[in-house]
Amino acid sequence: ASHAIVREVRGKTVAVEILHGEAKHRFEPKRGGILVNWFPALWLREVRDVTIEGLTVDGGVRRHKRDRCDFVVAAIHTRNCEDVRVLNLTVRNWLGDGVGIQGGRGALVSGCVAENCAGHGFHPGTGVTESVWADNQARNNRMDGLFFCLRVTHSTARGNVLVGNVGHGIGGLTDPDRFNTVIGNVCAENGKHGIDADRAIGNTIQGNVCRGNSRAEPGKYAGIYLAGHRHCVVTGNVCVDDAPRPTQVRGLIEREPVGSNIVSQNLSLPE
Repeated sequence: ASHAIVREVRGKTVAVEILHGEAKHRFEPKRGGILVNWFPALWLREVRDVTIEGLTVDGGVRRHKRDRCDFVVAAIHTRNCEDVRVLNLTVRNWLGDGVGIQGGRGALVSGCVAENCAGHGFHPGTGVTESVWADNQARNNRMDGLFFCLRVTHSTARGNVLVGNVGHGIGGLTDPDRFNTVIGNVCAENGKHGIDADRAIGNTIQGNVCRGNSRAEPGKYAGIYLAGHRHCVVTGNVCVDDAPRPTQVRGLIEREPVGSNIVSQNLSLPE
């Protein structure tokens, strides 16, 4: 997707000025291209030292009909910014992700709630580095509670509560995301894995509670999923399902590591 300003309408032709995206792409109706007035509530591009605090953003869509949404229409969407602060914010009923920090460095997202968004609740991505996602809540979003996207490095997800999301509690912690820490989060009653770390490299996953996940397909998903991983530390996590009919029947799955890892002292029940 691209962000654009409509400059002129001539019959069935719409002339736009591209603000973000590659001008070489041609969004033709015959190829499924659409033009919609659908954009972030707050969009920051290549700025620094901005604080967004104490707002409630309500998209008004209580029942989402779309199966997919584009990450560029997050309620709060930043591009290549430095030292942005998103504090004590509530996003609900939004048409895309709740909070998306794309690129840049030094972002802090803390004390926020993302609820019933069509996308992910929280979305660090596109090469963002040195970001902190702490003490947030993601509830009942249509994708992951918190999603690590492409090339996230040196970032921390700490003390978040991620409950009842359709996807993973924490998802996408995979190459080329590297050298991140996921510490002390609660991932409960999500549709898929509590923490998805397929092909994880150099990440620390420590002291998390993953309870009663795999709600979408009971027995298929785990509390924590590791595969094709290397240089990771996964310790002191609790994976449990104490429901009368458990859905998260596998606490921690580890498959085919491709390098050295420390995976120890994790509690997995009911296994």
